[in-house]
Amino acid sequence: MTNDVGGGFSAAWREKAARSMYVTSRHMLLGEVLRRARAGTLDQDWREHLTAYFPRLARAAGDHVALVERELIELPPQPWEPYVAGGDWREALDAWYSDTLALETYYEAEHFAGPPRPPSDSESGVDWLAWYASGQQQQTAAADHSRQNQQRNRDRFGASYRAGVAAGGIDIDWLSWYRQRIALWDDLNDEGFRIDARRTEPDELGWRVWMEQLPAYWRDFAPGAEGCV
Repeated sequence: MTNDVGGGFSAAWREKAARSMYVTSRHMLLGEVLRRARAGTLDQDWREHLTAYFPRLARAAGDHVALVERELIELPPQPWEPYVAGGDWREALDAWYSDTLALETYYEAEHFAGPPRPPSDSESGVDWLAWYASGQQQQTAAADHSRQNQQRNRDRFGASYRAGVAAGGIDIDWLSWYRQRIALWDDLNDEGFRIDARRTEPDELGWRVWMEQLPAYWRDFAPGAEGCV
């Protein structure tokens, strides 16, 4: 019975590790697709060369990447893909933002889920509870740091979305919104805070112009398509 308990705990850890690898692979691959879609650099045939985005990931987590690749290959055409929205930039932008936030939520649900609880007995020769407790402080600190980074990422996505709305001709002060969000960030002793805060200053017009753009393939019909002007 004791071995069964310990074995069950080990199996639970292996299962969590495998799922984390899959979720992380999905977050990276689909996240890169969405990033390119918003930047205007997504190829229409992106499904054919997904693993080229992260070749090291494909080598290190081949099985998990293969699952994600099959999932994305089978994904129906989305409004944020080139020319799918038929020139309706707002539909494409809204779909991009919705899917981006959904991806982050999916990733966070796994990333911040607590690890499997260890068995309470130590007859197997391993004091699982002591081992578990010894890493709690470090795990809590790492999770807190990750949560703050995730909030920063969500705010950046929010700024990108609002800047896209402004690029479409709608009056929205996305820059003030972003400044307010940055003011709430904790300083994690990295460059993220300083870079984003500096970018919102008046002299960073180049960055703001880059933010306030919409991909041509969200505004236009596909070349040669009916309705293309």
